[in-house]
Amino acid sequence: MRAKPEFWLLGYLLIGALSTSSSIAQVNIQQRLWTIQAKALVEENNFARAREKALQDAFKKAIKESLSVALGEKAFLEKAKLVEAYFYENPVRFVNRYRIISEKLEGEEYKMEVEVELSPNQLQMELVQAGIVKSDNPDLLVMAIEQKEKTFSSYWLKAESKESKAETLLSILFKENGYRVVKPEPVFIPQALEQNLKDKTWLIELRRKYQAQAMVFAKVLIKTEQKTITSADEQLIYNTEQAPGALFSLNCQLELYLIDLTIAERKLIIKNQQNAEGEDLEETKNKVIERAINEIMPELILALEQTLQKPATKTSPGQWILIEFSGLSSYFQYLQLAQELKKIKLIKNLELWGFAPKAVKFWIEYPGDKELLKKSLASYQFQNFALLPVQPEKDQLRFNLQPLP
Repeated sequence: MRAKPEFWLLGYLLIGALSTSSSIAQVNIQQRLWTIQAKALVEENNFARAREKALQDAFKKAIKESLSVALGEKAFLEKAKLVEAYFYENPVRFVNRYRIISEKLEGEEYKMEVEVELSPNQLQMELVQAGIVKSDNPDLLVMAIEQKEKTFSSYWLKAESKESKAETLLSILFKENGYRVVKPEPVFIPQALEQNLKDKTWLIELRRKYQAQAMVFAKVLIKTEQKTITSADEQLIYNTEQAPGALFSLNCQLELYLIDLTIAERKLIIKNQQNAEGEDLEETKNKVIERAINEIMPELILALEQTLQKPATKTSPGQWILIEFSGLSSYFQYLQLAQELKKIKLIKNLELWGFAPKAVKFWIEYPGDKELLKKSLASYQFQNFALLPVQPEKDQLRFNLQPLP
């Protein structure tokens, strides 16, 4: 039997922590319904296109009304150009739901009345991305270069401007954690990047250009094996085109390096490996990249915090206890746990202490009755899991996450 064919994809992930500031503090965006009068000009008798433009106009006007209230009219006018640049392209991404109350053609205009509900969380995240609202976290430069043979994909490359799957996913995850993701620009040459990262002069220049304090560089290596299954034998396919009944088996290996740009020093911090199988090569590749990134995200965020000297311990006075939550299945479950813990009345404050394999520890401020806090956590109705108390260690509490049936 001939040797199994192997196809290799190599990618690079680059994240630089930048320092920026904004003149506006955090704002409170209320969730509400906006009733909007919208219109669009009918061109070349294309009524469907005019209807779509009128609906987009309604979404933009709802965003304008919401941000004008949240920021204040004066601040909104001062930031009008930033709002236009960040919010008005594809405004539907900020819409939770909408309802067309009425629509009609009047002369050469298509008019409609629309009821629109926006997402406060999405608006808040984009205000941070636009630099309109301050963030307690540093700005991030996110670059993930995926390579297949001699083809590269990344918005940061001079030759290519196609965003990779890793860039998309990482940008979303960092935004959800309050980081501002810098808009990419095509400035890097992929063939020179590996050597540049070993050049202290280049790293210092990178810090100067982007005002970066720290950077994370990752090698993303994907090994692909393609085969088909016949009646009883396994036959291998020796080309990259998918055949009927083909099965792809992918292995993704990540090596992440933390780079302190203040001293231009690189250290290995995280290694991860994931596998996935599927009949569609692109879907399977996306799946294995997503698994790998979700697995390392908690460690990556903690490493960034430690590099930037953000305290991972309690910072305000009061009665505090260290609580460990084990049994985490994904980074998204960690986010859900953190969000739900903040809703428990007995928890006055919550601060991340650190991560362990499939576990996380928080400093929690509470009124002082530890047994009451323990009962409150065990009885709280989480959406997808329950907290089961386990044997505590010294003055800590420990819980295990159990999936709900």
